[in-house]
Amino acid sequence: MREVLVDARFQVEQEIGNGPMGRVHRAVDRVTGAKVAVRIFRVPPERYLQDYRLAQAISPAIVAEGKAPDGRPYVATEWLDGFDLRIRLRVGRLHLDEVFVIVRSVACALGAVPIAHGDLSPSNVFLVKSSPHDVRILDFGGAALKGVPRLTETTWKAGAPKYASRERARGAPPSTLSDIYSLGAIAFHCLSGKCAVDSRGQISTVAQIIVGDVPTLSSVMPELPPRVLELVDRMMAREPERRPQSWAEVEREWSAQVPPGSKR
Repeated sequence: MREVLVDARFQVEQEIGNGPMGRVHRAVDRVTGAKVAVRIFRVPPERYLQDYRLAQAISPAIVAEGKAPDGRPYVATEWLDGFDLRIRLRVGRLHLDEVFVIVRSVACALGAVPIAHGDLSPSNVFLVKSSPHDVRILDFGGAALKGVPRLTETTWKAGAPKYASRERARGAPPSTLSDIYSLGAIAFHCLSGKCAVDSRGQISTVAQIIVGDVPTLSSVMPELPPRVLELVDRMMAREPERRPQSWAEVEREWSAQVPPGSKR
């Protein structure tokens, strides 16, 4: 394999991802010897990088920015060992105490940054060293500053439609309340072992979210503690005003209602 260097510093080892924003590679930093993730953009990265910098407290740290050999912009970030929640869910549903830790961690993290994520899903919740106690939030490419209109596109188009709120599926910009819905949908999947939205294909998925029937957790897993069922159902309420109104409220209610050490 021909050696590929990015910015005369990062030695590319393997492509690990390819999405709308660009390709992601595992690489080695020749300065430090550490593994890094190098994202080479195929679209202008200004908004992505702005959102990424705002989310630095809860995302992989930026190591360097610059130009790849073909002139396209890149960003190198710290390498995280572990896996995302989507991969963990392939094994089956999680214990209640694991979900308690993950939901509280995500709520605390997103409450600490000035942006709404806009595309929260299991694939964007990374468990560092496979632990629910060390969570990072990935892929802020569709994010928006909380309470600040954006001049650039922030409406939901693709991403993870099965975890999107009704207002996002209708094209509304990201908000704290739409992210709270998505975290509720993630909790539903973790506790039940399946996604609440079971349609196949993007069009049918969006139709189910907007006008179809999305089951409540209480109808699928009635054996779970009643307060847990009530909270997840409220987080997934179709009407934003019926959901918890802040990340602080989500964190507080999970702390009060789900005792650590509970089992499924």
